Amino acid sequence: VALRTGADPEQAAATVMELAQVYGSGAERAAATAASWAERVYSGTGLVIAGTNEQVQLLNGLIRDQLVAAATIKTDRQVTTTPLSGRWESETISAGDVVATRVNAAGADGSRYANRERWRVRNIDADGGVRLVSLDGTRAVRLDAQAARQHVQLAYAVTGYGAQGLTVDEAIQLVDE
Repeated sequence: VALRTGADPEQAAATVMELAQVYGSGAERAAATAASWAERVYSGTGLVIAGTNEQVQLLNGLIRDQLVAAATIKTDRQVTTTPLSGRWESETISAGDVVATRVNAAGADGSRYANRERWRVRNIDADGGVRLVSLDGTRAVRLDAQAARQHVQLAYAVTGYGAQGLTVDEAIQLVDE
């Protein structure tokens, strides 16, 4: 409010700089966020919230890169997604990744899954199917290879809509002008 009203602009700017993290570019901000939040979002205690699907996809890829580099995620068996209708770019998913299902459907085992529901990839089968377990460990579902490619996307970062109803210990929200 002080920034908008113009009352004591120097003090308002000092307060913002003390409380906020300001970056020179969106790429710099995304890289710093991925580096500092990768372990928290992997453990399920933290969440990164971004404004657009494009920002979310960039952050998901950068966070996954951090986790692979730290050997938290193993890349011995992977699935490359091929989402329907180009809803998002293809992604590589491995056992251990945090993902979201992007439709309401039933898995190959008959278990139901919902749009935006978050899971951890427990295993990738030899045929490309995936076994998912809910982040709280109470539910499991198996998706066949086609459903795994078309209905799953990385979910370390989400949009504000995707964050609705989620409970985590801490979150960071990236905002633009």
